[in-house]
Amino acid sequence: CAMSDSWREAINFLKSADQEKVNDETYKIICTRLGSDGHSKEGLEVIESMQKIGRCEKATKACYVALIDEATNSKKHQVSLEILQAMKDAGHSVEASVYNPIIGACNSSREGATSLKLIEDMARENVIPSLVSVNTTICALGRSGQWEDSVRLLQRVEKQFGLKPDIVSYNTAIAGCVPSRQWSLALELI
Repeated sequence: CAMSDSWREAINFLKSADQEKVNDETYKIICTRLGSDGHSKEGLEVIESMQKIGRCEKATKACYVALIDEATNSKKHQVSLEILQAMKDAGHSVEASVYNPIIGACNSSREGATSLKLIEDMARENVIPSLVSVNTTICALGRSGQWEDSVRLLQRVEKQFGLKPDIVSYNTAIAGCVPSRQWSLALELI
């Protein structure tokens, strides 16, 4: 049912099914399908119903993550940001692995400010980003013309997150400086 083209059938199935015969994986499959079909709102409704009937926290968290993944894969990172917020509002902890695809989508959309906000949210929540997340954010900032923020993030990554910038970090920051003709700053980074 979840793999058919009708998301309404999947929702109706869940409503009418004997809950003893529906496991957590069933919910995750349905949420994944709803997300891939662009029905994230309905996916959130499924998660809400899971919470009402007392499905375990691990299962509902997996459904949130599935919806986020599908939204970012569909290049709908604004939707993934809404799902991320709903996940936080529901009291779930959010690991770096949940943030990473959204940060990547922000880079693809040249939304450096949003990517930087996610990195800052991670810092406030004591979630240490991966160096890939930081490098992707540096790239997003550079691509969106925010070379100053790109360089500042590079300069504070080691102190703030305990991550040692690598050659990709520096090259990405330098690449962000070049379109704005910030040659002297780019050379200082070398």
